Amino acid sequence: YVAAGGTLISEACPGRHDRFGFARPGGISPIAEELFSVEHYQVRRIHEPQIPPKWTPRELSYGRILPFKPFRGIGRFEGYQVLPSFCVEVYKVKESTPILLYGDSVVGVVNKFGKGLAYLIGTLLGHAYTAFDDSNNQRFLLKVLEDISVMPEKCGRLNRRRRISKDLQAWFIFNMTSQTATEIVDIGEYTLVGELIQRDLSLDSGKLKIKVRPFDILCPILSTR
Repeated sequence: YVAAGGTLISEACPGRHDRFGFARPGGISPIAEELFSVEHYQVRRIHEPQIPPKWTPRELSYGRILPFKPFRGIGRFEGYQVLPSFCVEVYKVKESTPILLYGDSVVGVVNKFGKGLAYLIGTLLGHAYTAFDDSNNQRFLLKVLEDISVMPEKCGRLNRRRRISKDLQAWFIFNMTSQTATEIVDIGEYTLVGELIQRDLSLDSGKLKIKVRPFDILCPILSTR
């Protein structure tokens, strides 16, 4: 996928466990080492930004869990931060380019592999956004997507993701705001088949009226025939 021109974004310890469920001595799989052009150095737990913690187990002896510190962006990610959660994986760089540091340690890289790019981020990215109401990880990921010219597909204020088969398309339309959003969407030459979970939709002269509640989703099914 990456060699053919795709972009892969991976969190910490890719391929840490083999197909039998055993942890690899090297920390990550040999394939991942080649893809990201790094060598696993160490992985440690990290404290949370708040005290007392909610998700981190109690530290049984001093120094077993790293002090909390945001990852710092370098190079073209200068000025960006990543809020680490649960663990920090440190890498020895081979031919990849460091993009994130924890102190002086490399915790994020990007590697050119074939025609594509492989990003390796040495923590878990998704937790901080909702757990700590922090948008740094979102900003960082949007920067990655912007650099590879991946832009969101919008229907007004709503986000759209399309799944396409031979004759049908499913339009997953998300409202990621705290307010109900209503938009008029031109479906062009498509024919409305229905909604994924059979909710009523209003169609008039090829214009689909979409009303989505806060943090909800609608999914019109459209036919190309």
